[in-house]
Amino acid sequence: MNAKDLFGWEVVDQLIIDSKPELLFGERLQIVYDLLSFVRFPLLQHSLLDKMQNSNIVRHIPVLRSLVHEAINCVKHELGRPESEN
Repeated sequence: MNAKDLFGWEVVDQLIIDSKPELLFGERLQIVYDLLSFVRFPLLQHSLLDKMQNSNIVRHIPVLRSLVHEAINCVKHELGRPESEN
């Protein structure tokens, strides 16, 4: 795999089964950690968040697991509100 190769998260999810994040991302791992805080996970579709929650990449990157879990809780809380409160 070349550093210039671009993959979606589902491909990375498959690649991380056999590799640790440090090996997969190399020197770019810190950038991944830095950028995760800028992703607005609660704005993602609930179905995508569920898929991410059960993914390999979330199991290997604790901060991502935390952000996805927090987003799911936020979305569930918002979905439980009456329409007039939103």
